[in-house]
Amino acid sequence: MTCCELLDFIDDYLDGGLSPEVREVFEKHMGKCRPCKAYLDTYMQTVSASRGCCEDAVHHDSTCDSLPAELVRAILAACGCKKSQQGGT
Repeated sequence: MTCCELLDFIDDYLDGGLSPEVREVFEKHMGKCRPCKAYLDTYMQTVSASRGCCEDAVHHDSTCDSLPAELVRAILAACGCKKSQQGGT
């Protein structure tokens, strides 16, 4: 697996959606490639921070008033917030 290929599998890896074989190859690459490990760590921190923002947005609608509606919808959809699935912003 190359570094570029690894990027295609990050979401599935974090969601547990990789087959055992692909997961093994993914983790083997991560064990050898410091830049990819650093990227995954940063990616996971970003996802975590985004989820926190989504939770705040769901509980405090005014948080999103100054943001473009399209951006809010994309962020909420990416973190799986119920609000985006209901069509609200």
